[in-house]
Amino acid sequence: MSGLVLALPVLPGKSELWRRAIQEMLDSRLGAYEASRQAQGVTREIGWLAQTRQGEIAFVYLETADTLATLARLAESGEAFDCWFRQQLHDINGVDLDRPAPGWPGELIYEWNCNHSEEY
Repeated sequence: MSGLVLALPVLPGKSELWRRAIQEMLDSRLGAYEASRQAQGVTREIGWLAQTRQGEIAFVYLETADTLATLARLAESGEAFDCWFRQQLHDINGVDLDRPAPGWPGELIYEWNCNHSEEY
């Protein structure tokens, strides 16, 4: 199992929309959200909203067997929830999974846990 942290800037004036989208995801769309994450191999997901000097940033942590494959499945999925989720990412964070920025989501440099550490 590996983890991935995404730091997604929240576009100006969109933090309340982000909070409402998360509430909708965990309420009326919960079943579809859980089915989506299961289909993509996500075993854990945690989200934070942080105020920084550069503006608000949504941090999302995912645990999955293969993070790049998970992101690819999300980008390619035609499931209604995944299409809605991608639209939220675009509208709130300016992220377009169909055309990710060069180098996205980043290069893993190291990983440490109590059993061992690895350099990549």
